[in-house]
Amino acid sequence: MDSLCKDHFLQRQYRKLDGGVLWSRNERNLDCTVTFQTHSILQRFMLHFDLLQLDCNDHLYVYDGAHATAPPKADLSCRNTKQQVGALFTRSNFVTLKYVTDNWGTDANGFKLVITAVKDPKSGGGGGSSTWIAIVVGAAALLALVVLLLLCCYCRGRAPTRRTHLHLQQMASSNGAGGGGKGAGPAASPATRLPGNWAHPAGPRGS
Repeated sequence: MDSLCKDHFLQRQYRKLDGGVLWSRNERNLDCTVTFQTHSILQRFMLHFDLLQLDCNDHLYVYDGAHATAPPKADLSCRNTKQQVGALFTRSNFVTLKYVTDNWGTDANGFKLVITAVKDPKSGGGGGSSTWIAIVVGAAALLALVVLLLLCCYCRGRAPTRRTHLHLQQMASSNGAGGGGKGAGPAASPATRLPGNWAHPAGPRGS
């Protein structure tokens, strides 16, 4: 860790890496800030300690981002062990470490930090909640398509039946109207008048 903090100019540069190991052993009077960046924006950092035994006046701050601002993701000191800390994952493709030590310590004090760039689960790959969301959305779209096809088939099946029923009604109306005309024809047509007076028919009496 001390070697990363010696040069003030390099201390301000982002160091791109896919993975690395940081060692610190009994380093005194440090106030060092270093930032690492993944090669791809689709990657995130995973940090875990193979050794973590800090002095109570020493602090290692871990920031999720490119600057040592806002509350740190982790503030590690003598109260923390590697088992308690476990693995730390960043949400961005940057991680910033700030290491502050005093002028006293022993050779037992220090840490061994393993930094690894990993693929962001949200970037699309095969797993996690994004996969389930994609499956649910796909299933819903397929179900909607099936329902739409069934409705189309149903509507097409009913349309000829309606047209046939209407056609039959029209034919029935036409036939009924024609029959009525024929039946009414003789009644409406004037009867053939025969000579003579039907009210006073000619008979033997005559008149």
